[in-house]
Amino acid sequence: MSKPPKLSQYGTREEWLVALVDELRPDFQAQEFEIPPVRVSCSWPSRSIRKTLGQCFSTKSSKDGVHQIVVTPTADKGIEVAETMVHELLHACLPDGTGHKAPFKKGMVKLGLEGKATATHAGQALTTRLNEVCCKLGEYPHSALKLKDPAEKKQGTRLLKLECSGCGYVLRTTQKWIETGLPTCACGEEFKLEEK
Repeated sequence: MSKPPKLSQYGTREEWLVALVDELRPDFQAQEFEIPPVRVSCSWPSRSIRKTLGQCFSTKSSKDGVHQIVVTPTADKGIEVAETMVHELLHACLPDGTGHKAPFKKGMVKLGLEGKATATHAGQALTTRLNEVCCKLGEYPHSALKLKDPAEKKQGTRLLKLECSGCGYVLRTTQKWIETGLPTCACGEEFKLEEK
C-alpha cells in the first residue's frame, strides 16, 4: 500500500502535468520511446466529453507543430490523470495517424498499459510506478468538475393548463393567478385546472 500523496508543491494543474511528463520521460526512454515536445493541460476533449479521459492532438493540429495533450477536468485523482497521460504520451511518441493500431498496441504493452487500446488502464507494475510518481509530485491541484446528469429531469413549464368545461378552450397560467381565482370563458363556463 502506497502512502497518501502529500500536498502539492505545484500551484496549477498545468505545472503538475508538466512535472508528471518529466517524471515519466525515463520510463518511456527505457522502452525506447522518446517523448517529443508536448504541451499539457486540463481541458475538455474535442469529442465525447463523458467518456474521453484524454486526447493527444497531433502536430498537424497545432500551428507550431507541437503535440497538445488534454486530460479531462472530471478527473481529480493524480493516479487517474497519470494513467491517462501515459496513454496520451504514447500517442505523441508514435507517428501522426497511428491511432490505436498495432504500433500503439505494442507500445502500450511495453509501457504497462492493459485493456482495449481505446480504453487502457495501468497494469500492476505501472500502477506501482505511477503511485510512486504521484507521491513525489503530491496531490493533483484540481477539483473535479461534475457534468450534469442527462437523466436529471429538465424543468418543465411553470404554466398550468386550464380547460373550459363548456367549449374545451385551453389556456395556461401560473399558480399565482389560479390562487387569485379561475377565469370565466367567453362561452360563460368556468375554466377548470387540468389534473395531472
